[in-house]
Parts: sequence; structure tokens; C-alpha cells
Amino acid sequence: MGPLKLIVGLIVVAAVVLFGAQNTQAVTLHFLVFKVPSVPMVLALIAAVALGVLLGWIVSAPGRFRRMRERHELQGQVTAHERADAAAARSNEVHDI
Repeated sequence: MGPLKLIVGLIVVAAVVLFGAQNTQAVTLHFLVFKVPSVPMVLALIAAVALGVLLGWIVSAPGRFRRMRERHELQGQVTAHERADAAAARSNEVHDI
């Protein structure tokens, strides 16, 4: 899944760069009571993409933390089973003598 995400990310970045390079005219931005006069469209586009990436990362954080915690718990179980198997193997060696 890693290489696929990289390829999709590169395609999105290339599309944003091409779109920004072709749309350099100045625009006025209005948001609620804020007004930003005369900024290049490419800056507005980059700000929107950066905000989208940040919001996506924030929204996905709980799931990432939950998977990290589950992975840590499973690793602890694997370690406990490995220790139990090693102890059983030592016990069998002692009884075989």
C-alpha cells in the first residue's frame, strides 16, 4: 500500500503545481469577516491544499493511535507466548535427561 500512496500523492502534487502555474492571476479572498485582497491564486490553492492535508491528518489521528495501541498489545502477547514456549522447551530438555 505504501508505493500506491506515494504515486497518488505525487500525481496530486503534480496536478496542484500545474494548476497553480497556469492560474497566477490575483484574487480577493473572503471568509466570514476576513478579507484578503489581491493574493495570487496559487497561494490560495497551496493554502487550501495544506489545510486539507492538515485536517485529514487530524481526523485520522484517533484511528492511527488505536491501531498503534492494538499493535503494541499484540506484540506483548507474542512476547508472552514466546517466553512461555521457551520455558516449556527448557522444561522438556530437563525431563529428557
